[in-house]
Amino acid sequence: DMTVKSLTMKSGSAHLDLAEYNLNVLGDVVITYGSLTVNKGALSCENFTFGSNSYIYMKDPNGVLDIKGNAVFTARQRSTFSAGEIRIAGNATFNETYSDYLAFSGSNKVILNGDKAQTITFGTNKNMLNILELANTSQDGVICDGAVMARDFRINGSKFSNSITDGRSGWVLQGDQTIEDGN
Repeated sequence: DMTVKSLTMKSGSAHLDLAEYNLNVLGDVVITYGSLTVNKGALSCENFTFGSNSYIYMKDPNGVLDIKGNAVFTARQRSTFSAGEIRIAGNATFNETYSDYLAFSGSNKVILNGDKAQTITFGTNKNMLNILELANTSQDGVICDGAVMARDFRINGSKFSNSITDGRSGWVLQGDQTIEDGN
């Protein structure tokens, strides 16, 4: 296990494989060019920026990205998220320029777990999270700017609001839920 101040990857040959280790980054992680393989490891950081010329591989159920601030995922290269958890306590943005370049599937889960208002934004309707789970404890809850793009959407009693202007929402209602208009 290791603790570092910050992590920046900006070379095509840069590759970080966490294997079974925990990497605690006290500041921000910025991956503009390179690849990150999470495996059974864990990466904890403040803010996380994943650039369009980068790759992430999350294929092990024990793998964790724990982001205490904001997260931006942008893709022009194929990344695989088939297992593990991405925990985000700040705002979350998912952008991709081509369909399935942010490939969320299997048991992979994105958890919004902030203690103040969070916003989730999907830049296009080309990507679909596998499981989106809300664990936000604030009075303001989670606000989605547009449609929720998730195969399985779990509100779990968190406050949720959105304004659907285009796109689609595709979760299975699993119990009583109140969804408020975000306008």
